[in-house]
Amino acid sequence: MIYNERENIMIEAKPHYFHPVRLLIQLYNGGKLTNVRSLNIEPEYGRVGRIFYKDGSVRMFSGVDFGINSHGSSSIAKDKGYAKYFLNSLGYNTPAGKVFLMPNCIKTIDKNLAVYGFKDYSTINDIYSYINSTIGYPCIVKPNNGAKGVGVYKCFNDNNVRSVIEEYNKEYINILIVEKYIDLPAYRIDVFRDEIICCYLRKPLSIIGDGKSTIGELLSNKIDGFIEEGRTISIKSDDPRIYNNLKRKNLNLNTVLSADEDVVIHNCSNLSTGGETENFTEKINPYWKDLCVNLTKDMGLFLCGVDIFCADIENSNAEYYSIHEINASPGLDYSTLGERQKDVVRKFYYNIFNESKIEHVNLSNIIN
Repeated sequence: MIYNERENIMIEAKPHYFHPVRLLIQLYNGGKLTNVRSLNIEPEYGRVGRIFYKDGSVRMFSGVDFGINSHGSSSIAKDKGYAKYFLNSLGYNTPAGKVFLMPNCIKTIDKNLAVYGFKDYSTINDIYSYINSTIGYPCIVKPNNGAKGVGVYKCFNDNNVRSVIEEYNKEYINILIVEKYIDLPAYRIDVFRDEIICCYLRKPLSIIGDGKSTIGELLSNKIDGFIEEGRTISIKSDDPRIYNNLKRKNLNLNTVLSADEDVVIHNCSNLSTGGETENFTEKINPYWKDLCVNLTKDMGLFLCGVDIFCADIENSNAEYYSIHEINASPGLDYSTLGERQKDVVRKFYYNIFNESKIEHVNLSNIIN
């Protein structure tokens, strides 16, 4: 379908478009966005678009970044090392960790910095001594600019780390971050300005046996179910992280689990890697609400997904917490929890898309 910038042109919401983009198109086609004059979506991939408002304002977007946050704040949030630096300097707890540069990255920046005599880089040659002397095993190794759980590994020894680095070389990943593994429940708290949109517990991918099907068969069925639900999934049955996790438990994809036997097969709790969720929006203690709202403001953001490790999100006296990551363009997977949650997310995006100025968006009527 070829699009032109006339009003009231119906736009096709193709299945491979991101969920928020499909929702934007549905709202526009349905005449719900009364403040929008026209909408232009690049039709082939649907990853970028232009919203033209009746007051003459224009909002450009890319992916699920709808221009809600400033470019600078968003860029820092996407860079895990820089985000960690500012969170630590602002007094927030984060896992102990450090950024390391791959050889190709050093070659690139050397061209600019060598002239000043600066060569104090943290290279992957230093990573093993850092892990063994400072944070220990198990640890988490991940791309510094990654998302959706892609390339995130839980490592138990130097050989595991070496394998990850080899994989990163193949994938042209130039910067990685290694962090201490935090053995606490993982929560996602999505914040917009002074409001908590949602809070949910994130659980890693697990398989429940039926006494006759192999783990591989059960996993394939589960992935098919995620796709039918409209979830964006980056996990595959042949993922080496699944293979390694099963191997440590003396299992493999051909193993038949007994009926009702529950086995965690992936260490990452990200929803894109098949993680499950449990709703805590009505249970989260005000202490943690305030912490996440203040963090969002301190990082110069309006919209922020805060990934937090916390022993008890319902208790303000929890002994320890750690901010795992922040996300300036959260996908709001909260909508997968049920019809009420789906309605909250739909109304959130309606308010975001229909207002040309973010400061005019009021969510109190849809969240409370």
